[in-house]
Amino acid sequence: METIFEMEELSSSLARKDSYRAMQSSWDGDEKKMTSTLNSRRFPPQSQTSLVSRETDQHSGKKIGCLKKIRTFYQGVRYAFENSEYTPELLRSLCCILLLLLLLLFLMFIIFNAIFNRYAVSEFLLYPPVCEECRRKNPALVSAALPSSVFVHFFSKHQAHFELRGNQPFKSNSFTAVDFNTGYVAYADHSLTDANGKHFTCFLMPLDRSAIDSIDQLSEAVSESSYEIQSTFGWQEFYQFDPEKIEPMTAKQKFTEEIDDCEGAQWYLLRQTVHARDASCSECYDFCLPDWAVVRKEKYEDESTLGVRRLNCFRLYVPQWSNFRVETDIGGGHWKYPLSSESTKRDKNGEWVHWIPTTNAQGFSRSRKSINNATLV
Repeated sequence: METIFEMEELSSSLARKDSYRAMQSSWDGDEKKMTSTLNSRRFPPQSQTSLVSRETDQHSGKKIGCLKKIRTFYQGVRYAFENSEYTPELLRSLCCILLLLLLLLFLMFIIFNAIFNRYAVSEFLLYPPVCEECRRKNPALVSAALPSSVFVHFFSKHQAHFELRGNQPFKSNSFTAVDFNTGYVAYADHSLTDANGKHFTCFLMPLDRSAIDSIDQLSEAVSESSYEIQSTFGWQEFYQFDPEKIEPMTAKQKFTEEIDDCEGAQWYLLRQTVHARDASCSECYDFCLPDWAVVRKEKYEDESTLGVRRLNCFRLYVPQWSNFRVETDIGGGHWKYPLSSESTKRDKNGEWVHWIPTTNAQGFSRSRKSINNATLV
């Protein structure tokens, strides 16, 4: 009996354990169902596109080449255009974006044009005023004077260069460097060059701020000037300067950037005097250099233009020309330079054009004749 009773108790205890396990498993199943239901509500099923984007995000930490990024961006834009629905709102947005891009390109063009054109080279034709006195002195002169040409080069933010191809009343071609930072002007007359095309003489004088105040004023005048500039006043010969020798090192200190045309040349400082043309030097030549200025186009107009205020003239003895025969120029009032202006022209890059250093060329007025034996050099 006791054995039977013990077996019944054992079976009842096992039944209770089984029921407890079944109850616990049912609770766990309910919790898992509730958890899965909440997860399905919070995180809905993902599409194939989101899975691709997730893979892309996972690989975004890796380094991708610039070319590959551009290609991917282009493909994405192309895909968007091909699969988008062109509604009126989308078309208006695309038009706005296109207008903004055009405006950006226009602004970039203006900015780069202002930057690079400042240091570009501009060419002008200069017509002198009508000289009635010159016609009275020499009726053989042509009625309409030939224009001179000038290349204006903004060499740097401090310097502006002028390359002149001079006709009457200019006596030769010349180079001018204006340094607005130091306030000095350098002149290199192309007639004062040796057989290798190097200048052996240069001139220095202070900058007259009343003629050109700043490089910005000159830049504005150049931009407003026409290709053909007809002068109505100025260009008179002004003989009130005396050349005075100075050391080359002193002259170099007057400029922010070095003047390449005057490397190794003898410098003269042009000092303004009160006396007129000095006739005491019988072997001196007359030199006239352009005094560049910014002038108004008309008396009551605000626009300005490039002009020649006057010709800064002086007399100088040139020992390198002592063996040349003296000849008067076409005007009859000055000695002719040994080097013709036709053989000392330069282009806008400063390179010689038709340079003839020592030979005698037919068609040019250049003559190098010795006084002693009257033979051509």
